Amino acid sequence: MNIDYIRKTVRQGAISGISEEHLGGEFLCEGCALGKLSKLPHPTVKNKPSMSVGETLHADISGHIPTKSIGGASYMLLIKDKAFTIV
Repeated sequence: MNIDYIRKTVRQGAISGISEEHLGGEFLCEGCALGKLSKLPHPTVKNKPSMSVGETLHADISGHIPTKSIGGASYMLLIKDKAFTIV
């Protein structure tokens, strides 16, 4: 809610326990300010055209998976080579 709506509601007596004096001056709600913040997108990284296989790897681990694999594993490790992409 914006502060003008809150002030109007207080003047009408629809809110108890707060007076217009509490709302006087500059009103700053930390939660409202944080909710209106935005972040810039991450910068784009240009890949080197001469990237060789195995030069840049991305790894991700997943688990604890409730259903175990045939070998009894509860975790999975995924490794992706950035130079080797199937399109």
